[in-house]
Amino acid sequence: MDSLREMEGKAMKAQANPIDFMAAVFIFMVVFALFMILWNMFSMRYAERAKMIDCELTAISIADRLVNSGGYGANWTNAPLDAKSIGFANRPNELDWTRISSFASLNYSEQKRLLGTDRDFMIIVDRSDGASYIQIGQESENAEQLVEVKRLAMLNGKIVNLRVRVYGK
Repeated sequence: MDSLREMEGKAMKAQANPIDFMAAVFIFMVVFALFMILWNMFSMRYAERAKMIDCELTAISIADRLVNSGGYGANWTNAPLDAKSIGFANRPNELDWTRISSFASLNYSEQKRLLGTDRDFMIIVDRSDGASYIQIGQESENAEQLVEVKRLAMLNGKIVNLRVRVYGK
C-alpha cells in the first residue's frame, strides 16, 4: 500500500513501446498500399469504359446522321467541300447513291471533318447476303477499341446494311 501512495504523489509519464509504434506504422502502410492498388485498378477500368462509351456514342451519332439526314448545304453533293454536315438519306432510311459516292470521293481528312470526329472510321454499305456496295474510310492499325453500329436502310429499292465502325485508342 505504501508503494501505491508513493506513486500517487509522483507524476506518471506514459511511455511508448517502439515495437507497438512500428507495428502501427507497418499496418497503416499495408492498408494504404492496398487502397492505392485498388484505386489504380478502378480508375483504369473507369478510363477504359469512358473511352468505350465515347466510341459508342460517336458511332451511333454518325450512323443515325447518315441514315436519317440528307446533310446540310442544299446541294452539298455538287460541292462536297462546302458541306457543313453530311447525310446519305433522301428521306429517313432511304439512302441516295449520289450522296454516298460524293462523300466517298473526298479525302479521308475531309470525311472525318464532315463527320465531326477525330477518330478513325469505316463506313460499309452491303447487302445482308454479303455483297458489298462500298467501303468508305480506313481501318486503324493500332486501335485498342472497335465499335460497330448497324442500321438497316433502303438503297435503289433493296434492303442494305449501313455499318459504321469507329476505332478508339
